[in-house]
Amino acid sequence: MKLPWHNNDKDKKLRDIQFKNMDMNGNGFLSLAEVDKGLRDVIKLPILFELKPVIIRAFTAAKTKVKSKSKYGDDYIEKREYRFLLKYLR
Repeated sequence: MKLPWHNNDKDKKLRDIQFKNMDMNGNGFLSLAEVDKGLRDVIKLPILFELKPVIIRAFTAAKTKVKSKSKYGDDYIEKREYRFLLKYLR
């Protein structure tokens, strides 16, 4: 329930809120540190926060899922890739 990865309107709205709250500097990208902190403070899944290898693998797989138009996009999670990050974490 806290990882809204399904492709429906309800989950999309929740993902938008989560992404906005996790994007600390408002640049439209999530770094690994922002994802890590967001799992603890925004999504509030402490058990997942403790599983660093899982977070790193999900981040690595999701960050290149959608071709980025930005030169920095392939190093970070963009909003379009956030759903995949949540799916992989699940």
